[in-house]
Amino acid sequence: MEDTEMVDAVEGVLEWLHGFDPDSLVQLDYGGLTRIIPFGDLVEDHSVAEVWEALEALEEGDLDRSAELYGLLSERWSVVRGREASN
Repeated sequence: MEDTEMVDAVEGVLEWLHGFDPDSLVQLDYGGLTRIIPFGDLVEDHSVAEVWEALEALEEGDLDRSAELYGLLSERWSVVRGREASN
């Protein structure tokens, strides 16, 4: 994935999140992942914090940092998507 594609993807997530009321919470459901990722690995997962950091970098105009973070997340989760597809 090219850097511009990553920035576009992060901007899409940011736009999606801004569609929610500022006082609302967004809950991520990891339930289905327990079939392909050991529970201990999920407990140690910090993807949400990393997404938040990427979004903050984007809002601050640090496109390089945002793209770097999103790239790392994308790479990590592409492995998970591969596992899911093979099951």
